[in-house]
Amino acid sequence: MAAPRKVHIERRYYIYGVLLALASFTYAAALSALYDPRNPAEFWKFAGLFLGPTLVAIGWIVTNEVNIRNSRKQHTINLIMQYFTNAQRVADKDAVNKALPYPRVLDAGSKDFDDTDDDLLRSVARELNYFDFLASSVLHREIDEQLLCRVFRTIIRHHCVQLRPYIEHWRKKDPAYWEDLLALDQRWGKEPL
Repeated sequence: MAAPRKVHIERRYYIYGVLLALASFTYAAALSALYDPRNPAEFWKFAGLFLGPTLVAIGWIVTNEVNIRNSRKQHTINLIMQYFTNAQRVADKDAVNKALPYPRVLDAGSKDFDDTDDDLLRSVARELNYFDFLASSVLHREIDEQLLCRVFRTIIRHHCVQLRPYIEHWRKKDPAYWEDLLALDQRWGKEPL
């Protein structure tokens, strides 16, 4: 069983909290100035003045959160569909799978990793760049990680194993190459395939 993930609190939740605190403080100040405790029937009138806008604000927040969640899921589905239907992606995937059936590893002895004209290496670089983009989106919580993990986890793990010499070759020149992809592979690699 996987360990529970660290909870990430997004900035908008802090904004919601600050707005709630300001609204509560403002209402409390207004109520203390307007409400006469000797006339308890007025309490419900003033409570209603606060409760109505509060329910509208809560409805807005819930709607906003649902829209954000649905937008992330839809964006994730679009990226998944693009991977499986885009002609260039399909060609690159087929080229890599044909030249490197799993568990074969791309080694420096068979290819000059600096040859940017080699068709296989260009396909490999495009695949790694695409998955690095996805990894960056996951790490920044722009797309749905659970859905993406269910679809791409094995592919990403296999690419990071098979293409490790190529990745390390380019990371010696610039450690930022495919940094997010490797971070995601490490994160997803804690669970067995």
